[in-house]
Amino acid sequence: MKKTIIIVLVLFGIQTLNAQTTYLDSSFGINGKVVIPVAGYSKGSVATAIKTTLQPNGNVLVFARVLDYKKNNFHDTLLRTDRYGKLDTAFDNKINRSITRILVDAISQADNKIVICTRLTVSLLQYATIERLNQDGSDDTVFNKTVVPFPYSYGDALKLTMQDDGKILLAGGAGGFIIRRYLSTGKIDSTFGTNGQTSISCNCSWTYYGHANSVIIQQDKKILMIEGGYCVMDPVGYGGDKFFMARVDSSGKKDPAFIVKANTIWPNVLGEDIPGTTVNGAIYTTPYYSSNSSGSNSDTMLSLSAYNPDGVLRKEYDSINLHFSPTSIMAQNNKLLLGGYSDSSTFEIARYDTLGKPDSSFNNTGRVTTRFTPSSNDYAFSMAIQPDGKIILGGSSDTSIALARYTNASIVTGTINFSQKKQKLLIFPNPIHDEATLQYTLEKEEQISINVYDITGRIVKTILSNQDQLSGMQKQQMNLNELKAGTYIIRISNGEGNMEVKIVKE
Repeated sequence: MKKTIIIVLVLFGIQTLNAQTTYLDSSFGINGKVVIPVAGYSKGSVATAIKTTLQPNGNVLVFARVLDYKKNNFHDTLLRTDRYGKLDTAFDNKINRSITRILVDAISQADNKIVICTRLTVSLLQYATIERLNQDGSDDTVFNKTVVPFPYSYGDALKLTMQDDGKILLAGGAGGFIIRRYLSTGKIDSTFGTNGQTSISCNCSWTYYGHANSVIIQQDKKILMIEGGYCVMDPVGYGGDKFFMARVDSSGKKDPAFIVKANTIWPNVLGEDIPGTTVNGAIYTTPYYSSNSSGSNSDTMLSLSAYNPDGVLRKEYDSINLHFSPTSIMAQNNKLLLGGYSDSSTFEIARYDTLGKPDSSFNNTGRVTTRFTPSSNDYAFSMAIQPDGKIILGGSSDTSIALARYTNASIVTGTINFSQKKQKLLIFPNPIHDEATLQYTLEKEEQISINVYDITGRIVKTILSNQDQLSGMQKQQMNLNELKAGTYIIRISNGEGNMEVKIVKE
């Protein structure tokens, strides 16, 4: 893992700096990128990671969709990499990838077993099947495999979510919301709603093709559902792409205090995928709007919308225009992290505060752009945030599955003055892993030494020894992979004074 430690060295003055830098994580794949070609399909077929799920053991579960160019149909599969992005070739996926049994979602349980949802068609009727895979991908015959009727829903209409207590939520959309809850063993939870299920109508008078885009478990355990889709005719006589939200409490009862019911309608919404998240109880969504009344997809702009906890619209930040198509939104450090792809076909991450302003402390510009090769077309459709704050984007690079991992570090430095004999700084976050980038600024030309000490005061690694460096910003790469896990001190000296930085290596 590559961490960035930013330190400002001032010879005759005192300075404090707060900053954050985001980089591709060099410990993941090749320079932070993983490309996985998928064999067995016709030439020109395109594979995409449409969901990335983190397992408790650090592995990355990839729900991939392949568009077979010759057959012109979709095939879904599961892949897995280890925490360093290496493809797990032993992962034995037993899913039948026939077009009558479609994999639609997957999540990991605490024991690293994998719960999947498939959509099965029998005599033109749609059924949702909840199954579980063992860690090697084989079918778990102990799990209570559940097959239940589910109204037809266009596209990826079924979403799985895991509660903290291990119970499993399955939500779908087809003219409204249907949410079911299962025990961790696969049995229906009869204490939820009515016989384990709650249904909410979207009040579309004609056919509605819906997606259950987001299922969010709030801090108060209430369950928020966000759905986008096409309504042929809404209650006031207009059809088109629509956006709906609904909420139930932890027992599955409809939340009467939630003002935005299941008939919220957005004008000129483009597409049917409406990601959402919550920060401090407020709800944030990112539909995108057309800048012209025709609703065409030219000159589209990101619209970040905020709702109060009771569902009342707080603000529409519809002036944000980044030429950026968000496909995911998550909360990170009480800010909004958006993942997707840019107009120039690159992976894109952007972070905003809750007022809709770009977060300049995130990679200095509020944005990170990644292209896998100089000429590749790259599109990100999924995002996950690891417990250590690293960010994974998943999608496609040309015709292959593509993953990228980013590491970011929030730094708070103390005061620095080389005229003092010794001083200490506090660095956050810790711990770090194998690699770090030490960044510092010199007010004038200096002769710098950088050493790493263990807690007994013994030098265990020399980074620099009496090296002449010019004034200005300096960046020093440090490889600490040979050091054992533990606490260390990095000491920076100019011969007249020194400063110390305490780090913890995992």
